[in-house]
Amino acid sequence: ALDGYSAGVLACGGPDSGKSHTLFGSTADPGTAPLAAQALFAAAAAQPQAVANLRVSCSALAVAEGGLVDLLLSPGVLAPPRLEPVQDELGGRVQVGELTEEVVADAAQLQQGLERARRAATPPGAAPVGYRPVVPTAPP
Repeated sequence: ALDGYSAGVLACGGPDSGKSHTLFGSTADPGTAPLAAQALFAAAAAQPQAVANLRVSCSALAVAEGGLVDLLLSPGVLAPPRLEPVQDELGGRVQVGELTEEVVADAAQLQQGLERARRAATPPGAAPVGYRPVVPTAPP
């Protein structure tokens, strides 16, 4: 991610297969997402030129009942709309339109977003999917 590429973490599997634990872990045994967040910000701190261009954002979604659900919507939203994947015909990328994206300044803020996503993913059938740090590079 520090080289200017987007990165993400994905967990998939059947119900009760350990997706949430793999992604989020626990206080005593952190999961992939908090460990990656800590490593990302530690690596950025070791590269002063990277810090100047660092932009990390957090998004989270779940596949539930055959659709995509935004896990970072404001708590007051009672019925989150279903999200639709949009494919970029030229680049071959698939993006999820209208997905909440929160810019974070450090690993602690990223961890707060991940914790909100973990709590939002508790309804039966929800499978949390990781975060997406975005780190643009400076133009050449």
